[in-house]
Amino acid sequence: MRPAARIQAAIDLVALIEGGAEAGGVSTDEAIRSFFRQRRYAGAKDRRAITTLALEVIRRRGPDGWRLGEAATPRTRVALEVHAAPEIWGTLDTLFGGDDPHGPDALSAEESTAVGKAWACSLDGAPLHARYGFPEFLTGALVARFGDRLGEEMEALGQRAGLDIRVNSLKSDIAKVQQTIENAGIDAARTLWSPLALRLPAGVRLEGLAPHDRGEMEVQDEGSQVAALLTGAKPGEQVLDLCAGAGGKTLALAAMMQNKGQIFATDNDAKRLKPIHGRLQKAGVRNVQVFPLDAAGRERLAQLKGRMDLAVVDSPCSGSGTWRRDPALPWRLTGERLQALTETQSALLAQGAEMLRPGGRLAYITCSIIPDENENVIEKFLSDGSGWELIPYRDIWTSAGAGPVAPTLSPDPRMLQMSPATHGTDGFFVAVLKAPD
Repeated sequence: MRPAARIQAAIDLVALIEGGAEAGGVSTDEAIRSFFRQRRYAGAKDRRAITTLALEVIRRRGPDGWRLGEAATPRTRVALEVHAAPEIWGTLDTLFGGDDPHGPDALSAEESTAVGKAWACSLDGAPLHARYGFPEFLTGALVARFGDRLGEEMEALGQRAGLDIRVNSLKSDIAKVQQTIENAGIDAARTLWSPLALRLPAGVRLEGLAPHDRGEMEVQDEGSQVAALLTGAKPGEQVLDLCAGAGGKTLALAAMMQNKGQIFATDNDAKRLKPIHGRLQKAGVRNVQVFPLDAAGRERLAQLKGRMDLAVVDSPCSGSGTWRRDPALPWRLTGERLQALTETQSALLAQGAEMLRPGGRLAYITCSIIPDENENVIEKFLSDGSGWELIPYRDIWTSAGAGPVAPTLSPDPRMLQMSPATHGTDGFFVAVLKAPD
């Protein structure tokens, strides 16, 4: 594809991704796959260039949208990005309205003026939500979370994430896996918090890599690995994974339990559970029972009530801690959506609590940085004075022997809030509670 055709494709891709985000539809990755399935003529270099430009434009939706004002459209925002880097993309007058019939039409006088003014416009006077690219209604929550570190934290949330893997201790150990990966010419660095994590360069292809093909490792952000470790799952325990999804934490729990005891992996969405079966088999996991929460599943779950040593609620959430992985995610969130999520989170926490034996543990996990989904949910749960206790995450961490204890961004030192800028992980939150004896 010629440069102008790539620019038009990027405009179309931005519109597709953001249209899906605002409608609460498909994820960015799904939108990109669908986009290129319909454009099989695009080669690998074309796909990479188009995707890179489109995602950068989406990452800059907040500041560029503010600078462009009413003139902000996918076209003008792409034009502004191109104008900022002509050495990469080319000049506006050759790309817009040039001789490529597959390229974009020439910028109108109004568009050209808006792009020029936006390029010269400083962000010094921009409100926080525009400067750092998040929905305006979250300003108070994010300032409360990060304070003076807001700029640094939001900048980190806007950067492309690396690729973390968890070594599967059921099949290998971290030294062997690291050596095998490095022998293949790929950098694999130990990380600070999880004793099982290796960080690989973003974009590395894992298929064909021996540890991946043999089930000796799984893709899992280090923050997610820490969240699993803080559940304190032990061999021989009865464990409920209430929102198991595709099974990332289920696999981690099974390894912690050394395939001893039992994990009941459930989810309201049977489609989300579908990948878990193949992943369990590949990882050599034998102590997991999987069932969706349909009518039969709910009846089965009811039979487990009061019997669990540990209930893990890896709750549906805004995903705000993973904005670096999907730059369209911030624009999926509304105040109404956030309110609905917090209601679901409280309901799931209560459901998990019912499943525990006296003295059992309840682990609440989100990949969110928003207090409404995290500390506020826990405080509401504890407010009835029924005898539940928060277990300080540092106590669990120390007993797990997981290396240096990560600091928390939560104002309550018993709960762990992680973030990309502070911890180098996604923004995971973990709180662990002990049921009354």
